[in-house]
Parts: sequence; C-alpha cells; structure tokens
Amino acid sequence: MSRFFYRKIIAFLIILLLWFLSSAFFPFDIGYYLTLKVPSFFPNNYLISFIWIIIYIFNSSSTYILIKNYELNNDYYFILIINYLFNQTFSLFFSIFHSLFLTLIATTTTAITSIFLYLEAKKINKTSSYLLIPYLIWSFISLILFIIICTLN
Repeated sequence: MSRFFYRKIIAFLIILLLWFLSSAFFPFDIGYYLTLKVPSFFPNNYLISFIWIIIYIFNSSSTYILIKNYELNNDYYFILIINYLFNQTFSLFFSIFHSLFLTLIATTTTAITSIFLYLEAKKINKTSSYLLIPYLIWSFISLILFIIICTLN
C-alpha cells in the first residue's frame, strides 16, 4: 500500500480520535448516573455508547471529506468548532461537575449547532451533509432524553 493511503487513514483516525477526547479525559460516571431518576424506556448505556461510536465515525467521515476535497469557509469551521466544543463538554459537566443545568446547556447547544453544521456541510457537499443526519437526529433525541432526566431530578 502506498504512503498516500496511509496518510489518508492517519488523517481520518486523528479526526475520529478527536471526537473521543472527552471520553478519555472525563469518563462516564455510571455511579452518578445510577443516582438519577431515569424512566424505564431509556436506552441502556451500552446502546447509547454504540450509537455515539457510529455517529462519531460518520461525523469524522463527513469532516474528512470536506477538509480533504474542498476549500472551506470560516462559517463551516466556526460552527464545527462550537458544535465540537459543546459536544465534548457534556462529559465534563455531567461526569465531573455533576451539573444537570450545565449539561442541559451543552446538550441544547450541541443539538442546535448540529442543525447549522448540517446546513453548512450541505452548502459544500451533500454527501457529507447526509453523513451528519444521524448526528442531527441523535442530538435532538439526546436533548429530549436529558430534558426528561432534568425534569425528574
């Protein structure tokens, strides 16, 4: 295999690993989660983790396609960075600070900025935007689930 192929793989893996930074620095606090009132219809932690892994692979694919093939504008980079930062702060606010309010702000901001991220990607490349649809949907499902947690607690 060529060096070029390895460079593509390494670039993709770096983008993918960035999505998992908060998991490494602020691991999910299952003990805190178990102290919260959660309805029985909530998906289990393993399913939620699996969904996020798949979504991060799609997000990384979308970002890789756009960065590699297009001259991107500041609007895309700005919304990507804002979305990424709030996505990553979920673990910090929930698992470290145990703050439902700050976690709700992070979840809300992630959901809202995922709309703008999708729209910015769609302006550049429709295939890349389609890869963001699961993230867009799951961000709003997560927001609804977290609003339920906040209401119950």
